[in-house]
Amino acid sequence: MAKKDKKKKSSAALRILLIDASNYIHRGYWAVEALSNSDGFPTNAIKGTINIILKDIKELKPDRVVICFDKGGKKNWRSEIYPEYKRSEARVKQKEDDTYANIRPQFKPIKALLKAMGFRTIGKKGVEADDLMATLATEFSAEGHEVLISTNDKDLAAMVTHNVFMVTAKERELLDPVGIKLKYGVKPTQIVDYLMLQGDKVDNIPGVTKCGPGTAAKWLQQYGSLKNLLDNVDDFKPAAPKRKGGVQKPFPIVIQNLIAAKKHFKLTRKLVTLKCDESHKVTLSNCVLGTPDWNKIKRLCDKYELNETHKEIKKVMGNVETSVSRWAL
Repeated sequence: MAKKDKKKKSSAALRILLIDASNYIHRGYWAVEALSNSDGFPTNAIKGTINIILKDIKELKPDRVVICFDKGGKKNWRSEIYPEYKRSEARVKQKEDDTYANIRPQFKPIKALLKAMGFRTIGKKGVEADDLMATLATEFSAEGHEVLISTNDKDLAAMVTHNVFMVTAKERELLDPVGIKLKYGVKPTQIVDYLMLQGDKVDNIPGVTKCGPGTAAKWLQQYGSLKNLLDNVDDFKPAAPKRKGGVQKPFPIVIQNLIAAKKHFKLTRKLVTLKCDESHKVTLSNCVLGTPDWNKIKRLCDKYELNETHKEIKKVMGNVETSVSRWAL
């Protein structure tokens, strides 16, 4: 179910918010109408992203925050085992349109502004943000803390447990295992199989042709796992012809596609399974919200002509700064 209220925790337990930076930046870009400063530099993603994060702070009231970035410059392990990873036609077109050209330059000032606001940001060459988030969620939840994962990426739904939640984008409700089942039709433990069946056209991960989310969920609700589904594929075999000499009908097309997809399931399982043991330098101490660098915040907001954003930062982060003891160990 969606969990609206902060649950009671022991005095030692903390609420830790993990943010998918790329997801937020794209959401922020589309949340604000076209905007630029007097030099023509686009600024709507800056404004939109900061607005979303400030709203998180006000509504979710986390004790710790880590903002995870994808960092280019090195092939990640998925590309090494599958060179076609993220080389889809959709991504090629995306990089050719104006949206990509407008969003990319805004990553650097967003990161600079977040650091000036006192947030812990992380990124590692060759490592995707999802794997960093999965690693942090695993470690912090094992220590008994409540972890909130804020992203639209379905693969991170596999991390949801009794103390790891996904945050819905609009309502900011916290999805527990029951909430994930209501949203996707499958349990968190079935998400990997669910993604394997569908594949991912944007990331260029092969799946079962003509198997959408509804079909994938229906199969997993009935059989529990992809392995059990494949073990019982004869359940889908059409009945034998009633009259002698009748023609045996073939499997339905989608089942034929399922059988054909078996050859790449070993690969796709690796591609859609998150890595939960990435090395990093995040600790409970260094992801406490630091004291904002008010001078730098003002310089950045002046440069990009974001007066309203500057006012909102002072309002929200000023309140956090005056109650800094809540964030300390």
